[in-house]
Amino acid sequence: MPNIGLVLKEEIARLAKKEARRLLGPVAGQFIELKKTVSELKRKVASLETKVEKLEKKTDGTPKGIKLPPQEKLEKSRLGSSNISKLRAKLDLSRGEMALLLGVSQNSIFLWEKGDAKPREAAKAKIIALRTLGRRKARKMLMEILKSKSAVATPA
Repeated sequence: MPNIGLVLKEEIARLAKKEARRLLGPVAGQFIELKKTVSELKRKVASLETKVEKLEKKTDGTPKGIKLPPQEKLEKSRLGSSNISKLRAKLDLSRGEMALLLGVSQNSIFLWEKGDAKPREAAKAKIIALRTLGRRKARKMLMEILKSKSAVATPA
């Protein structure tokens, strides 16, 4: 004679599994769809990130209003440590402000002025372009950069 407790336990388990499948069937389908959506979104984000990187490489970080000089002028121009400090004084900029305008670190400005390092070609072009600016224009550009950085830092 079969053990009635064991038979009853097996029947309850069978019915519980059947009921669980009935209740969770639609949810499982939704779960699969959500997984597909997430993987698709991950692919889109990755492609957008690569596009952003490419665009950042194309733009050299030059602020609006600065027109980079032609290559011939870059090769002919002399840029010494005293020229950089004089330019900074002429524009009435701190090292940090000049660093923001040029897209470099404050330490780079310090080393250039000290004569321990020389600016790279891109930075040299921006420095030469800054020579054409006056104090007001430099301040205006600096304010635009600060506004754009604060807008990026605090999304609405």
